[in-house]
Amino acid sequence: MSEYIPQIETLLNAQDWYTAVDADAGTVFVNLEIGGTPHSMVWSPTKGADGTIEFSILLSFNQIKTPADRALPHELTHSVLGTTCFSNSLEEGICDYTAARIGAGYSDFFEKNDIDVMNFYNYDVRVALEDIYDAQKGNEMLDSIGRAGGYTYSIQTQDGIFWYECSQSFVEYLVKNYGMDKTMQLIREGNDETDYQTYLGVSFEELKDEWIACVKNCEPQYTIDEYRQMTSAFFKENGGVD
Repeated sequence: MSEYIPQIETLLNAQDWYTAVDADAGTVFVNLEIGGTPHSMVWSPTKGADGTIEFSILLSFNQIKTPADRALPHELTHSVLGTTCFSNSLEEGICDYTAARIGAGYSDFFEKNDIDVMNFYNYDVRVALEDIYDAQKGNEMLDSIGRAGGYTYSIQTQDGIFWYECSQSFVEYLVKNYGMDKTMQLIREGNDETDYQTYLGVSFEELKDEWIACVKNCEPQYTIDEYRQMTSAFFKENGGVD
C-alpha cells in the first residue's frame, strides 16, 4: 500500500493533495479493513495528531476475490482526490484509470499483452452497446456518463460493470485529448457541466458526442475472441475464475 500513494500522486499530478488537509503533514496513516459489505468504502482524509493525515478504507471481501488488485488503488485514489467530484461518473472513472495502471497484477495484464488501456475499454464499451444493450437502455446508460450528480450503478450488476467501464472510457478520452492537468482541474474544482467549457474549452454536449463517436469508431488491437483468450489465460494463471 505504501507504494500505491506515490504512484497515484505521480500519475494524477496530484503531489499537493495532502495540503488541503494539513500542509505540514509528514506522515499518512491508512486504516485498512476487510469486511463482508456489498461495496468497498473510503472515508475522507482528516488531520491527525503530530503532523499526520489519517483515512480509512473498508474493502469488500466480495470485491477482492479477483486476483487482479483493483479495489485498493481505486479506493486510495478517492482519498487522494480529497474531495467529492460534481460527477460520480468522472470520479469513479479516474479511480479506475489509476487502478488499471498501478494495481498489482491488474496492470500486468495490459503490460504483458502489450494492450492499450484506452483501446481495451473503448472496444469493450462498443461491443456491449452493439451486442448487449438495446437502444433505450444504452441511451440511458450513456446519458449518465460525465453528468453532474448521477446515479452510481452497483458494481455487483451487469449494468454497474458497464457503467464503470463507460466512466473509465470517458476519462481515458479526456486525459488523452485534453491532458491530465486539465482533467484533474475539472474533477477537483468543477461544480457542474458548464465547467467542461471552463476547464477543457469545449461544451459537455460536444465533448460527449466526440467520445461516443470515438467509441463507435474504435478499431481494436485484437479481436473479441483474442481478448477473451487473453483474459481467460490471465485469470487461470493468477488463480481466479474467467
